[in-house]
Amino acid sequence: MYGLPHAGTIAQKLLEERSAKHECHPSDKTPVLWTHDWRPISFSLIVDNFGVKYVGKEHVDHIIKIFEENYVVDKDWECKKYCGISLDFDYSNYQVHLSMSGYCDNALRRFKHEYQKWTDQLHKHAIPTYGTKIQYTTDEDTTEKLGPSEKISSSKRRSPFSTTYVQ
Repeated sequence: MYGLPHAGTIAQKLLEERSAKHECHPSDKTPVLWTHDWRPISFSLIVDNFGVKYVGKEHVDHIIKIFEENYVVDKDWECKKYCGISLDFDYSNYQVHLSMSGYCDNALRRFKHEYQKWTDQLHKHAIPTYGTKIQYTTDEDTTEKLGPSEKISSSKRRSPFSTTYVQ
């Protein structure tokens, strides 16, 4: 059914019908999250990747058995990668670290992005005070104002986004 505009909807409805028989339902708040009615298990479905969170091997075995009735299931118990995201589980600290190494560099190369060094600034920089709720402005600017003959005409003003004069 690949290529049909409504293939995803058909597959979703078919999965809902098959899962409902085994008390699995999609979450009403998160589109790709599915839960079981009474088992401590949840899983996500993104295209053809299932990620299962479970407590107890017997519960995940039950879900695998359900899906093997209708689908070809490959099991990866180490789960080092899911949907292109590298997973590093730290069970002792109850954490999981997600990463996509090289993603930014590859995207910059793919879109032929050239690095730019911003050197010009139209005003004095005010360093933010991190952790405060209110950001106060710096002291009032006391530099002398330009006279009428010293002002740059609007056609020769510098653009804040380039380092050359706009003509």
